[in-house]
Amino acid sequence: MGIGHSSLRTSELILLTVAANGGKIDGKTTIQKLTYFSKLKVPLKDNPVFRPHFYGPYSANVDFELDKLVALGFLEQSARPTINQRLMYSYKLTKSGKSIVRTLVSVYREQFDTISSIVGTCRKSSGLNPTSLSYAAKVHYISKGAMRPLSLSEVVEEARDNGWEIDERGIRRGLRILSGLKLVKQPISA
Repeated sequence: MGIGHSSLRTSELILLTVAANGGKIDGKTTIQKLTYFSKLKVPLKDNPVFRPHFYGPYSANVDFELDKLVALGFLEQSARPTINQRLMYSYKLTKSGKSIVRTLVSVYREQFDTISSIVGTCRKSSGLNPTSLSYAAKVHYISKGAMRPLSLSEVVEEARDNGWEIDERGIRRGLRILSGLKLVKQPISA
């Protein structure tokens, strides 16, 4: 994991994202969405591709790099059952991970400040709730390529085309997060 001087690697972005939240993040979905938003503002060498997936834009590369960071001992992964009988994974920087993060922060101070701002905004507006972050990522993914403002019903329809269920309330929750992140390029009309 070499350190570059202009762009981060996805693995480095993940470590800095966890660091920006005090060294711990709950949920693979949360890491996926924070990485999705950060990728929009921080250049990445390996530029992970995000495609429609159940919880919104998803990158297999981000998932692979996250698992690799655990295998390399830079992140500790733990799991607990949720009320839906799923597993909620938590990620925490290890001693080795903290050491790498110190180096990354010294080399990538500006990028880290941007990532910290994104994580802080998402934490403030949603408590890093994975469902809310998913709504925001879905709305952004749908609206980013639109040539004109979309109506709420058009966003719902586009979401359905991607296999996503989202209602107008979810869209509004997502828009609040996107507004805080300054990622709403065009208003979504009623």
